[in-house]
Amino acid sequence: MPVWPGDEPFVCRGNSITTTLHAGAHIDAPGHTVENAGDITTWPLDVFVGECSVIHVDAERIEARHIEGKTLAPRVLFRTNRSLAYLSLELIDALRDVVLVGIDTASVDHPDSLDVHRLLASKRIASLEGLVLDNVDEGTYELIALPLKLQNGHASPVRAVLRTLA
Repeated sequence: MPVWPGDEPFVCRGNSITTTLHAGAHIDAPGHTVENAGDITTWPLDVFVGECSVIHVDAERIEARHIEGKTLAPRVLFRTNRSLAYLSLELIDALRDVVLVGIDTASVDHPDSLDVHRLLASKRIASLEGLVLDNVDEGTYELIALPLKLQNGHASPVRAVLRTLA
């Protein structure tokens, strides 16, 4: 399970695990980057379950132009198949009626910044990072990505599942 460089790696021994809360697929808490914005329990659970758009983008910096002309579900995931890809501030400003945004890299931000995290938290848009979308076609799905009810944590691991809509 990949972790951010310098974070505690995932270790499972018998009946215990140790890891960073940002291991693998995870949801960031609003308070991860914005002081007093709340822990993971401040997100309503319906943010993490429901209709989702998966969009393929072959770019390091994902911009508003990548969603132009697309009808977006309330949850939007970006499949990049890259080791480094991140969201731009202008993309976040262009998202309308979106409650969650996700990406298949370790962070929604460029490694030298936390500006996207801060903007998402201020807009009350959840960020889902570390997804595995390798074999997922572009389209509309149902997302199920429930976080653990961890008080005072900056994130929570999730098991993210996409189901095809009938």
